[in-house]
Amino acid sequence: MSATLPTGFPHITVDDDGVARVAGSRLKVVHLVAARKAWNWTAEDLAAQFPPLTLAQVHAALAFYYDHQAELDDALRQEEHLAEQLRDQLDDGELRAKLAERLAARNQP
Repeated sequence: MSATLPTGFPHITVDDDGVARVAGSRLKVVHLVAARKAWNWTAEDLAAQFPPLTLAQVHAALAFYYDHQAELDDALRQEEHLAEQLRDQLDDGELRAKLAERLAARNQP
């Protein structure tokens, strides 16, 4: 089990790998920020979309983000790059053709 380090921000912890999370949850601060950016959500919207979180936790995560914006934006870019790589690996035309063939076969009388 990894230890969590105090951050000076209420409701935010950082694990041994340097990942900031909302205390008492598995939610990464960067994922909360990504949702805010993607949907232009307010803190109240975020609290409503992530029901276990309190408004205080959301505000703490956003404050942590703004104090560490450069490094967290870099972490977001790295995660986006990894997601693109995985998408490219899974975007196999041959696999799509096989799946389409199976689907067509199931739909034939």
